[in-house]
Formats: sequence, C-alpha cells, structure tokens
Amino acid sequence: MSMPLYEKDFYQWLEHTTDLMREGRFDEIDRELLIDETFFPEP
Repeated sequence: MSMPLYEKDFYQWLEHTTDLMREGRFDEIDRELLIDETFFPEP
C-alpha cells in the first residue's frame, strides 16, 4: 500500500490542495485532513 501524498511530501500535498481550491474542485479536497493541518498542526 502506498503512502498518502501528505505523508510523503507535505508541501506537494499543500500545493495540490491549493490548486484544487483555485480550480473550484472542492469535492476532491480531503477536508478533514485540511482542517486538521490548518487548525491543529503538529509542532
């Protein structure tokens, strides 16, 4: 099983998520993970 993108390369995951938002492709965004990383980042 391959690792999720956010575990392999957080910066690339962030860029990908930002691109999805800019394109209005909100259904493809992992909202739970985005919320966790935005409001509860690990130190």
